Amino acid sequence: MQNLGVLYEQGWGVMQDYERAREWFAQAAAAGDAAAMRNLGDMYEHGEGVERDLAESRRWFERAAAAGDVAAMNMLGEYYRDALGVARDYAKARDWWEKAAAEGPRGAPKR
Repeated sequence: MQNLGVLYEQGWGVMQDYERAREWFAQAAAAGDAAAMRNLGDMYEHGEGVERDLAESRRWFERAAAAGDVAAMNMLGEYYRDALGVARDYAKARDWWEKAAAEGPRGAPKR
């Protein structure tokens, strides 16, 4: 499901269709796929097929991070460093980056 979402999001071998990508990512996320959760966060961050919503993006990144996705942990660090939909908080940014570092390369790679 996650991979089908990526195909539609990128337009690889199919017409690019953010709505279908979001549907596949949502199904995969409901099944516990951390990468799909992160990809939903990306869609909300960039307004791809959905209205741009940094709060919703952050919620998806938090779900992905809770499921062990290192890239989502790094994104959350960036959100707090850059005040993207949250109050700037360097301590929280550091906390997320430390969690990501503790996970090491085992976490899901960014797309």
